[in-house]
Amino acid sequence: MVLITLFSVITFCFSSCSDDNVAVTSITLNKSTITLKKGSSETLLATIQPEDATNKNYVWKSSDQTVASVSSQGVVTALKAGTATISVTTEEGTFSASCKVDVIVDVSSLQLSLTQISIIKGTVKKIDANILPEDATNKNVIWKSSDESVASVDVDGNVKALKVGNATITAITEDQGIEAKCDVKVSSSEDIKYNPYGDSENW
Repeated sequence: MVLITLFSVITFCFSSCSDDNVAVTSITLNKSTITLKKGSSETLLATIQPEDATNKNYVWKSSDQTVASVSSQGVVTALKAGTATISVTTEEGTFSASCKVDVIVDVSSLQLSLTQISIIKGTVKKIDANILPEDATNKNVIWKSSDESVASVDVDGNVKALKVGNATITAITEDQGIEAKCDVKVSSSEDIKYNPYGDSENW
């Protein structure tokens, strides 16, 4: 009789303990994509369902820790330009969720290879745009001429002298809108003096 009673108590306890365990059904993140500037951080928030799940432990992981790292608290830190995926996986049931991280690097400066040029009407001179830092995400430059009738400029910085006169070529970075200028003087071939060193430009 004692053995039967003891067995009943143990069985009841086992059933009660099992009923108290609430299984995890899913995990979600508060964001699916984020864009961070190099050196900045953002915290991702993970939510496990149901709210009363017994085991709410999860693990964070980055697909590329050289681009973006993630701490055990979900703090994502942007390290270099590129894309990485931050994932979080539940300890129980291995449910997972992920967030795409794009790390960008802002343009800090713009310099032109030439700041003053003198060219002959009908010729072309190229100006190179040097953007820093070297790993800047958006290195696109917009070129403009103050007087298209004197000197035009194409998307690659090629300046074409059209008529005698002066114009200013301006380069503007798409990112941050940083400007740099080059003064252009267009002369006719008759205006160029002879240079005994063999270079008539700017003589």
